[in-house]
Amino acid sequence: MSEFYYLVASLPMLSLGEAPAISSEKFLESIGERLLAAEAAELRNLSLSPGDDVSGIDSIQGWNTWETSMRNAILRMRVKGASALLERYERDGGGFLMDTEAAARAAFSKSDPLEREKLLDEARWAFCDDLELGHEFDIVKLAAYRLKLLLCEKRLILSVEKGGENYDAVVDSVYDREAAAE
Repeated sequence: MSEFYYLVASLPMLSLGEAPAISSEKFLESIGERLLAAEAAELRNLSLSPGDDVSGIDSIQGWNTWETSMRNAILRMRVKGASALLERYERDGGGFLMDTEAAARAAFSKSDPLEREKLLDEARWAFCDDLELGHEFDIVKLAAYRLKLLLCEKRLILSVEKGGENYDAVVDSVYDREAAAE
């Protein structure tokens, strides 16, 4: 596995809840020049949404498994025993992980959806911290950095105002469908 001392050392620090000093676009541009094409593609395709494709990097596959488990735990909190919905929407490949269950329970103890999402993102960040252990200068470190960067960028677009706008858009679309059906 390649090691990227200079590249990793040159990356700006990230902190959840703060605007990153580098964009995903700039990060991908900077790593594209230094990685093998397959490695760069893996990082480019890395997403906060777990993919169905199997990664050649165990830690990325670990992220997909963990995030699938997290999303299934969130689903269980939302449907609260509605087994038909659970069967319909639960995804394979996540398994039952205690840390994702605990994070989902902690998040759903909050009534504010924004606070819930912040707690879930903190659990995701902690998972990325765990991914980095023992991988200070390799592709796994870059994958964890990419995921953290995506979390920072996601956090930038979350706001009460944006949530209100999205809610209004959903309500308007429901009323528009009802009006069209009449």
